[in-house]
Amino acid sequence: MTNFAKRLERESMRLFFESVIELNQLILNIVFNQSRWIAIAFLFASGSISAQSKGFNVRIEYTACDSMGNLIIEPIDTIKHYTYLMVQNDCGYPLRTLQDSGTFKGIPPCTYIIKIISNLTDTITLDSISFRFQAINKGAFQCNDSLLIAHIQVLHGHKPYYYAMNGYPPFKINGDSILNISIPPFLIDSSDLRIKDSCGNFAYVKLYKTDTFEPIRKTVFCNDAQLFSFSKPNYTWNFYDPLDTLGFKWSIDGNTLSNLNSIMTNADQTGKTLRFEAKFQNCRFTDSIRLSNDNSIGITVGIQNGKSFLCNTDTIALTAVANSRLKPKYFWNTVDTTQKLVVTKPGNYAVIAQNDLGCSDTAFIVIRLSKPVLNSMVTPNLCFAESKGQIDLLLTNGIAPYKYLWKDNAFTEDRSNLQNGIYSVIVTDSVGCIVKDTITISSPPPLQLSLSAHAADCIPAHNGTVTASGSGGVPPYRFQWSNGLTVSSVDTLSPADYTLTLIDSNMCKTSFDFKIDNLNPFRSGRIDTICANTSLKIGNSMHSITGRYTDSLISTKGCDSIVTTFLTVNAPIDYTLTPKDPTCNNQDNGSVALSNVLGFPAYTYFLNDKAVTLNQLTMITAGNYVIKVLDRFNCFKEKGFAITNPPKISLNLGKDTTIAYGDTLIINPISNLRPKDIKQITWQTTSLQGACIFCDSTYKYLPKDDHTLKATIESITGCKVTDEINITINHDFKVFVPNVFMPLNGTHPENHSLTVYGGKQVEKINYFRIFNRYGDEVYVAKDFLPNDRSVAWDGRYKGIDAAQDVYVYLAEIIFADGSVRVVKGDVMLVR
Repeated sequence: MTNFAKRLERESMRLFFESVIELNQLILNIVFNQSRWIAIAFLFASGSISAQSKGFNVRIEYTACDSMGNLIIEPIDTIKHYTYLMVQNDCGYPLRTLQDSGTFKGIPPCTYIIKIISNLTDTITLDSISFRFQAINKGAFQCNDSLLIAHIQVLHGHKPYYYAMNGYPPFKINGDSILNISIPPFLIDSSDLRIKDSCGNFAYVKLYKTDTFEPIRKTVFCNDAQLFSFSKPNYTWNFYDPLDTLGFKWSIDGNTLSNLNSIMTNADQTGKTLRFEAKFQNCRFTDSIRLSNDNSIGITVGIQNGKSFLCNTDTIALTAVANSRLKPKYFWNTVDTTQKLVVTKPGNYAVIAQNDLGCSDTAFIVIRLSKPVLNSMVTPNLCFAESKGQIDLLLTNGIAPYKYLWKDNAFTEDRSNLQNGIYSVIVTDSVGCIVKDTITISSPPPLQLSLSAHAADCIPAHNGTVTASGSGGVPPYRFQWSNGLTVSSVDTLSPADYTLTLIDSNMCKTSFDFKIDNLNPFRSGRIDTICANTSLKIGNSMHSITGRYTDSLISTKGCDSIVTTFLTVNAPIDYTLTPKDPTCNNQDNGSVALSNVLGFPAYTYFLNDKAVTLNQLTMITAGNYVIKVLDRFNCFKEKGFAITNPPKISLNLGKDTTIAYGDTLIINPISNLRPKDIKQITWQTTSLQGACIFCDSTYKYLPKDDHTLKATIESITGCKVTDEINITINHDFKVFVPNVFMPLNGTHPENHSLTVYGGKQVEKINYFRIFNRYGDEVYVAKDFLPNDRSVAWDGRYKGIDAAQDVYVYLAEIIFADGSVRVVKGDVMLVR
């Protein structure tokens, strides 16, 4: 070190200590001298600290030079109960036993670890608690090349404090535990600051620099605006010194723009130099920056689309395209977050593009709907196989003009001269939306003529018959004969050639040529079967016995016909019926059994003319019935039978009943069944009483709540009848306290004392309190039974007879159903 530097150091230290002594004399005022070193006042604090750790407030009281103090731990939740245990310290102090109080008195300053146990057996260990004398360097502020301001905090000392550096004599300053003082920079790395309190405790602190002024910071916004700002150091400014302030100035070309610590610029100032100046006492910091246009961080977005119209079942793909240096994110008003959006319905669509810096832009697009509707008016062909059909198309809801393409390669809108068939068309509007339709040209079905012709019976006869009918076309029909007739059926035709024409209402025609011939007599044969006791008539003959018969039939026109018949007469049908009545009244389990059936299977059965199966004959209610059995030759036999209802069982439990709580209920059911015919009686309630199967014909129990009692009686044949009644429990319990009593009255000894009376519904009296007109409690009894005169009030108060007067009583009663009620009233004490 040069001699000049050594002299400068000594002069600096002299000025430093002089300024400190002056600072002590001026207490809280700041003294400025003409040197470059600045002394800053001390801030004072008490000798205790307060902290909070895991739901507890921690206070340390350290006030005496005997190095003893008090550690006080107070829970925030004052409802819980805690016990406290000192489990560790770093000064060798004897550990304490478990204690109920959170106050540890007369302990030396060191670091302690305290464990807390709650009444719920939860264990909490507080952070280390230290209250020894110590000094902490809170940082140093670089004022300029030769001046540094230190910021030091002193804890748990006793004022006044003494400070010394590099072997210089200590100086005394009465101040707080916060020290802001100017330090020459060459002392920062060469030595420690030594601090001593009035009790002789020492603390050392290493000085080091933590804060300096930073250059101008530049921030670019989404709209390309630029913000320039200055970040001041973390130095704690002295609130007692009006000159201890930090001032700013922003300027361009010598013109002051702002006195704040930040400024916003615009594009008009590009190319100019922005200057910044910060002043603190005699410290000064300057910086400058040339304004320029940076690459924009903004963002713009647009929407690409293939088309703007939706068709019926079409979709449109919308693609958001953003212009941004940073990767964008997309947010559609449909809640989608992809770049591409598939649109299925018309509407207004918007997308927001946003980059990682929060810059955003919005684009909009309107999607419309073209939904062409195709209607057609069809003119069909009136007759089958003609070519006069027409199709007239009508387009709505589309965007004109339209293009037409028919499946048969026609391109016109309307069609004519069409045969029967299916015609498909595709219509495209001007925005490319397509509608299709398939149209059918039809006609009435082919007009058809049906004939049924018979020749004349014989040569001389003129009884040839033709029966004609029409189908297809459009009714009604007209018939035109070649002989001039206009009817559909004729039975007087002579042998000849004929033509019959059928005409429908559309004047469509079809014709048929036919011939009527004559016939010779013919022979025929037949095989027949009839039921017993019936006859077969052939011509004028009646046959009722099995055999072979030949009959000649002569028509009115003299023509013969010979019929040979082979006849079989079946034996009569018969069967046996066994009916069975239902087991219970109005049940459908009556039945009838069929046996010994004679006839020709398979059989069909009818019950009162309704077809049934044998299984259905086992589910019959009471009544009169007819059974019919039919065999495969339709021969049948009918028989009648009756199903009779057994007597109806009755059961009566009586009327709905109300009883007092605690009383026993007895129910005697009444039934028309004889005891020997009863299988069982089942009782069931909706209360906790439960069910009982044939407990007794008399049901006896102790109900406790409102409920329904149901009984079911069952006969030995399995028939059941049920009846029920509603049981209501009266909880209006009564207690009685006399309204007058006369102690020592020989005439009425029951009035000598006063107590609470009640029936069996009273479970217990919690308390019985009596008060005079001044509100004094003259008597109290607790936890006793009703009617207990051993706990009654004898009219005495504090050992002497109470005055004749009106008294007020309160009694809390517990009833047998668990309810609690407070009764009150007044009583007259008579002497």
